[in-house]
Amino acid sequence: MDKEGVTMAYTVRKLLESEQFPKMKLLCGEKGLDREVKGIRIIEIEDMEQYLTGGEMLITNFQVYLSCSDREVEQHFEDLVKSDISGFIVKKKRRG
Repeated sequence: MDKEGVTMAYTVRKLLESEQFPKMKLLCGEKGLDREVKGIRIIEIEDMEQYLTGGEMLITNFQVYLSCSDREVEQHFEDLVKSDISGFIVKKKRRG
Protein backbone atom coordinates (compact mmCIF):
# COMPACT_ATOMS: atom_id res chain seq x y z
CA MET A 1 0.00 0.00 0.00
CA ASP A 2 1.11 3.54 -0.60
CA LYS A 3 0.93 6.44 1.89
CA GLU A 4 -2.78 6.98 1.15
CA GLY A 5 -3.63 3.33 1.84
CA VAL A 6 -4.14 2.50 -1.84
CA THR A 7 -2.92 -0.94 -2.90
CA MET A 8 -0.09 -0.62 -5.38
CA ALA A 9 -0.01 -3.12 -8.23
CA TYR A 10 3.06 -5.30 -8.55
CA THR A 11 4.30 -4.75 -12.08
CA VAL A 12 6.84 -6.27 -14.42
CA ARG A 13 8.96 -3.15 -13.85
CA LYS A 14 8.93 -3.69 -10.07
CA LEU A 15 9.92 -7.33 -10.53
CA LEU A 16 12.90 -6.34 -12.68
CA GLU A 17 13.92 -3.52 -10.32
CA SER A 18 13.60 -5.73 -7.23
CA GLU A 19 16.85 -7.51 -8.07
CA GLN A 20 15.42 -10.70 -6.53
CA PHE A 21 16.80 -12.38 -9.61
CA PRO A 22 20.00 -10.43 -10.39
CA LYS A 23 20.63 -12.22 -13.70
CA MET A 24 17.13 -11.50 -15.03
CA LYS A 25 17.15 -9.26 -18.12
CA LEU A 26 14.42 -7.69 -20.20
CA LEU A 27 14.81 -9.00 -23.74
CA CYS A 28 11.94 -7.15 -25.37
CA GLY A 29 8.60 -5.54 -24.65
CA GLU A 30 9.46 -2.26 -22.96
CA LYS A 31 5.86 -1.16 -23.50
CA GLY A 32 4.70 -3.91 -21.15
CA LEU A 33 6.82 -2.93 -18.15
CA ASP A 34 3.84 -1.44 -16.32
CA ARG A 35 1.65 -4.53 -16.73
CA GLU A 36 0.37 -5.85 -13.43
CA VAL A 37 1.61 -9.27 -12.34
CA LYS A 38 -1.42 -10.97 -10.81
CA GLY A 39 0.05 -14.44 -10.52
CA ILE A 40 2.72 -16.88 -11.62
CA ARG A 41 2.30 -19.96 -13.83
CA ILE A 42 4.85 -22.55 -14.85
CA ILE A 43 4.41 -23.75 -18.43
CA GLU A 44 4.61 -27.52 -18.63
CA ILE A 45 1.93 -28.15 -21.24
CA GLU A 46 1.63 -26.79 -24.78
CA ASP A 47 -1.89 -25.42 -24.40
CA MET A 48 -1.33 -23.50 -21.15
CA GLU A 49 -3.31 -20.57 -22.59
CA GLN A 50 -6.60 -22.36 -21.89
CA TYR A 51 -5.89 -22.22 -18.13
CA LEU A 52 -4.95 -18.53 -17.89
CA THR A 53 -7.14 -15.82 -16.42
CA GLY A 54 -5.01 -12.80 -17.35
CA GLY A 55 -2.13 -11.02 -15.69
CA GLU A 56 0.03 -14.08 -15.14
CA MET A 57 3.80 -14.07 -15.39
CA LEU A 58 4.76 -17.31 -17.14
CA ILE A 59 7.90 -19.23 -16.22
CA THR A 60 9.27 -21.68 -18.77
CA ASN A 61 12.40 -23.16 -20.29
CA PHE A 62 10.44 -23.73 -23.53
CA GLN A 63 11.09 -27.52 -23.39
CA VAL A 64 7.36 -28.11 -23.82
CA TYR A 65 7.53 -26.56 -27.30
CA LEU A 66 10.45 -28.64 -28.65
CA SER A 67 8.13 -31.14 -30.32
CA CYS A 68 6.06 -28.38 -31.98
CA SER A 69 6.50 -27.00 -35.45
CA ASP A 70 7.47 -23.33 -35.78
CA ARG A 71 3.90 -22.49 -36.80
CA GLU A 72 2.47 -24.31 -33.76
CA VAL A 73 4.81 -22.38 -31.45
CA GLU A 74 3.78 -19.10 -33.10
CA GLN A 75 0.11 -20.00 -32.62
CA HIS A 76 0.67 -20.79 -28.93
CA PHE A 77 2.43 -17.44 -28.44
CA GLU A 78 -0.40 -15.62 -30.21
CA ASP A 79 -2.91 -17.37 -27.95
CA LEU A 80 -0.84 -16.52 -24.86
CA VAL A 81 -0.76 -12.84 -25.83
CA LYS A 82 -4.54 -12.91 -26.33
CA SER A 83 -4.79 -14.36 -22.81
CA ASP A 84 -3.38 -11.04 -21.52
CA ILE A 85 -0.31 -12.45 -19.81
CA SER A 86 2.09 -10.08 -18.04
CA GLY A 87 5.19 -11.68 -19.53
CA PHE A 88 7.57 -14.61 -19.66
CA ILE A 89 10.48 -15.55 -17.47
CA VAL A 90 12.68 -17.93 -19.44
CA LYS A 91 14.96 -20.14 -17.41
CA LYS A 92 18.21 -20.84 -19.20
CA LYS A 93 19.46 -24.38 -19.13
CA ARG A 94 22.66 -24.81 -17.14
CA ARG A 95 25.58 -26.02 -19.13
CA GLY A 96 26.89 -29.12 -17.51
